[in-house]
Amino acid sequence: MKKIALSIITVGLLTMSCKENSEKEAQVEETIEVNTTGQTVDPDKMQYADASLGKSAIDFESMDFEVDPQVREEVQAWEALNTFDATIEEVEAPEADIPTYGDRLVAEAKNLSTTIPQSLLTEEVEEDIKDINEEVADLKAILDEEVVDENKVNNQVEELVEAYDDLNEEINETIRKNAKKAQKEMKEPTDNMK
Repeated sequence: MKKIALSIITVGLLTMSCKENSEKEAQVEETIEVNTTGQTVDPDKMQYADASLGKSAIDFESMDFEVDPQVREEVQAWEALNTFDATIEEVEAPEADIPTYGDRLVAEAKNLSTTIPQSLLTEEVEEDIKDINEEVADLKAILDEEVVDENKVNNQVEELVEAYDDLNEEINETIRKNAKKAQKEMKEPTDNMK
């Protein structure tokens, strides 16, 4: 039963991945055209940057409330989140060679902790990022074992993805709370004028 569910999820991810890959290829071509200044760029760093180029991990278009433009800009500019989001998408892909992501995930998760935008700096967001760091550390420990158990790796990836989903939910909730607070503050002066 678990294998059937995993197969269905895999087919869904592959379908989405194909569309995203063509978008990423277009972004890579654009980046290569722009990066003709003669500077030397580490291809690995360029690959990671391309994965998150122009993409925000938070989907503001689907929000059913007005988001403060400054908050939107802050969140969209949160490169650590966008990079981590792209890496999680890569790790979830069926063809991913997960052991190669260990050190990268550790660095990116740590970077999340140290770069939280002010508008999202809440106890809840910090706690969810702490959970992500713990899940990444657990995954890294499994990957560092002498004999790597693929089932353990897959289970830990699921735990990591779940922790990341929790963070996204909390970010969305924090943005919603901030928007409601701003609307209330805007309404209060007009209420006092009556």
